[in-house]
Amino acid sequence: MCTIKKRSGNDFISGMTIEALVRMKLNAAKVQHKTLVVSVVGAGGKTSLIYYLVNALKSEFKILVTTTTMMFKPTCELDHLIYQGELPAHALLEKLATLETLTVAELSATSKPVTGLFQNEVGEGFDIDESPVIKLKGVSETLVDQIAAASLYDLILVEADGSRRRPLKAYGPHEPVLPQCSDVTIAVMGLKGLNVPISEESVHRLDHFLKLTGKKQGEMLQIEDLVALFSGETGFLKAVPKGCDVIAFLNQADCATLPHDFENITEKLFDISPSIEGFFVVSLEKHWTYAAYLSRSEGEA
Repeated sequence: MCTIKKRSGNDFISGMTIEALVRMKLNAAKVQHKTLVVSVVGAGGKTSLIYYLVNALKSEFKILVTTTTMMFKPTCELDHLIYQGELPAHALLEKLATLETLTVAELSATSKPVTGLFQNEVGEGFDIDESPVIKLKGVSETLVDQIAAASLYDLILVEADGSRRRPLKAYGPHEPVLPQCSDVTIAVMGLKGLNVPISEESVHRLDHFLKLTGKKQGEMLQIEDLVALFSGETGFLKAVPKGCDVIAFLNQADCATLPHDFENITEKLFDISPSIEGFFVVSLEKHWTYAAYLSRSEGEA
């Protein structure tokens, strides 16, 4: 049970976590017999967040993991890895439906299948430890829309843009690649990018980033500057479908000196758009949540 502590313009939620919020949304979607689609954008932990949610929720819900851009091949989190290849959408949907039926029959009542869906393998890259890993090309956002409409899964997790492993980014003109069926967009920002000189090494799409934040290359970035990433034509609200909730998700909290009170930041953030629903400051690596705020309407729901 979460304790809601009222603040002037938003709700500070003691005990709330990102997996608890997604679980609440999943339970609400199941009542409506609907698939929940969560798209993850930004930089500094997108893939880590996706598999964090997989591990937290897979015992309760059927999950599909995919991307509309590129993603590294997972090592152990998936029960099935499916490549679309040249298979048309209708045939792929039939294959997924058959696979889910067979898998559920084979698993115990307490287990749910986790499936990964990608276009194909496109070569090798290197993970954060410089170990070689296989890169996977994603599927189209329209295919994700079709799969969601078929209600084969409780949850679809979509990695919807790339960041070249930088902790921070702004969008290019072709980004993000968000499915229109997205119910939630989680915008990830890596706090490793704070208190270091702004450069190509810390920011993907540096020119767009500098224009958006009003900073100069070589200057230090403060946590308050991250609010600017939600405004402007290259901000995190770009291309978010109508009715889709947005969550600001600051990862790598164990790597940064943080303020004790985020109220000023959250008020500015929630004032930008009514679609911004939540603000989390976490360390996925350490598995703890430093702070969690929800907008007033969500906190009172």
